Amino acid sequence: MTDSTDKLKWCALPTGKLDAYAPAWSVVDFFAEAPHHLQGGLLLAMTRTKALLAAFTDGRSMLLVHFRDAAAVWQYHGKERCEAVQRIRDDNAWLMAFMPEGTGSSIMPLPPARMTLSAPLRGHVDVHVGAHLRITRLPASRSWDWAWGQTLGPALLSVFIDRTAAQIREWLSENLPSGYAFDGDRVRSTRNPQPQGRLRHTDEIWFGVGEIHFVHGYYHHVAPIDNARAVFLLRKLARAELGELSFDVVDGDYGALCASGYGCASLSKYLDCRPHYDRKKPHPWNDLRRLVITVPVAGDVSEHIRGALNLDLGLHPGAPFGAALALPIEVLPRWITVRVAPGTSSFDRSPHDPGNRSFKRIAWSIQFHTKPTAADE
Repeated sequence: MTDSTDKLKWCALPTGKLDAYAPAWSVVDFFAEAPHHLQGGLLLAMTRTKALLAAFTDGRSMLLVHFRDAAAVWQYHGKERCEAVQRIRDDNAWLMAFMPEGTGSSIMPLPPARMTLSAPLRGHVDVHVGAHLRITRLPASRSWDWAWGQTLGPALLSVFIDRTAAQIREWLSENLPSGYAFDGDRVRSTRNPQPQGRLRHTDEIWFGVGEIHFVHGYYHHVAPIDNARAVFLLRKLARAELGELSFDVVDGDYGALCASGYGCASLSKYLDCRPHYDRKKPHPWNDLRRLVITVPVAGDVSEHIRGALNLDLGLHPGAPFGAALALPIEVLPRWITVRVAPGTSSFDRSPHDPGNRSFKRIAWSIQFHTKPTAADE
């Protein structure tokens, strides 16, 4: 294929023997290195073939590899890192551009080794540099906030694991994607820095003892690169790199629980593109148990809740309030609605908080001045 729009032209070359054209390559900025009047034709040819080796009439050559997500996974000596790739204008398509070492301005060096391409698999071509570096795509994934109702936010996907804060920080430091940086007990996006304490139009990661929270800030429509970086880490968590887990998706605007899952396999399926689930309809992560507790007369509300929880969970009627909430989160009701009788003006749960995470992960709601029904009497 040849583009002859101007004096400078290009033609496509076979990609089977890249080392015949150059012994070493580097990553370059496509939009800075490719002649502007040829860019449209090059991009069109690349999207059709998934990988394109173009030779220009000025003696330079360029390799283009098509990506379907905003980041690539670099696998090197058994370790992985996440690096951004270039977006094709405003399309949902991305690319990496390579040129022979020394012929373009390198934005990311590569080992001085032979480069080869894999055969196309599911619309993608992997890049191999030497025997140890593989540049591949992220697993096809949905935005992690798909179960969220798109309020003002923030939205949080909270992962709960049996690890200390120091262990979580060490894991994050070993796997932190490009474009993120530590800031105390959180990780901030360097793409769109915000003043301390503000979350508008940005992504962050918070972590502490046994918890990692992926956060979309206020008024934020997630950028593809931010989602790709988060998905990279979430996919690693779903491979049990920090052990078994559970997770919640929470709307921080209303404090509503949008989705919840138990186990690494559940998180992996939640991120998968197929089958496609509609957040407005029942799906495996919002099919959670609800418990309605009706207090028929004014009195000790907490004592009535204690008895109702024990009965619902098959515990001894005299078991203390915290016994139920000390059970694994997956056996507990995730929504508890307490309907209190006229004459009750408030209910403070804090004195009965057993101090465990399960208590905080339950979505509590209180309905005041509710008349008892026939079933309550």
